Amino acid sequence: MSYEKMMKRFLEMDNNVSIPFSVRIYMLFFRKFNREVRELQAMFVQLRDQGAYEMSRDITDDLMQKIQRLNLLYGHSVSSMKWLFVGVVIWLSIMLITFSNSFEALKNHFGANLLVPLNIVLGAVVSIYAVCYILTHIDELKQILNYPFGSK
Repeated sequence: MSYEKMMKRFLEMDNNVSIPFSVRIYMLFFRKFNREVRELQAMFVQLRDQGAYEMSRDITDDLMQKIQRLNLLYGHSVSSMKWLFVGVVIWLSIMLITFSNSFEALKNHFGANLLVPLNIVLGAVVSIYAVCYILTHIDELKQILNYPFGSK
């Protein structure tokens, strides 16, 4: 590999991790590269120890308290209309599968015993969908049902 690629690989390291094996091998064979890497490492240590932006006091607690007081909502919420739309699509697809020509073809190919496994799979899909909705909207459902335990 070339000198530039090895230097780039060395400079891409983060948080003072160990030097990659390929860079170490290159350092063994090329003294100039080895010397430059050692000088850079020494300079990085010196810069780390003599930081120009040292704080006179620790502001971590103050900063975290200010962030908590902001009451920001973290996470992505999906509107109820989208949940309703997906539920309707699932329900319509179950109805369409049951009355479609492809279901008749599958029943002719696999026999009449296809109905029970298909209904089990479709029931599992509806159950998984309902569980996902409930888990993502548990706080709203508690408020609607006036559930006294665990409310905010």
